[in-house]
Amino acid sequence: MLFTDLLERSYVTTIENYAGEQIVYVSETIEADYAAVHSKILTTRGAEISVDYRLRRSTAVWSAFDMALENVSLAANYRAQINRVLRTRSFSTLLARMRARELTALAIPRGAGRRQ
Repeated sequence: MLFTDLLERSYVTTIENYAGEQIVYVSETIEADYAAVHSKILTTRGAEISVDYRLRRSTAVWSAFDMALENVSLAANYRAQINRVLRTRSFSTLLARMRARELTALAIPRGAGRRQ
């Protein structure tokens, strides 16, 4: 639950940074029980920000398990932070930092991205 909250906070923060901007569907790929949906945010300043969703199918339901902003995976970003804490501290320290919201949320700031 703590990890889910962390990912949700990061996702919501990023999406709120781009409220009112155009989101464009680019493509999708499906391989067995995994899929990727490729999209991009087109900002009013003329920048493009890639947003890719990674999904997994369990029974008949697709669920997102990762999102990549400008090719940076949220799950991989947090996995690296978690591994760093576990290598240098303890599991209880990790839980305390997650509860205190001390892990850095990955968010693409408004104004980032490539010019079209």
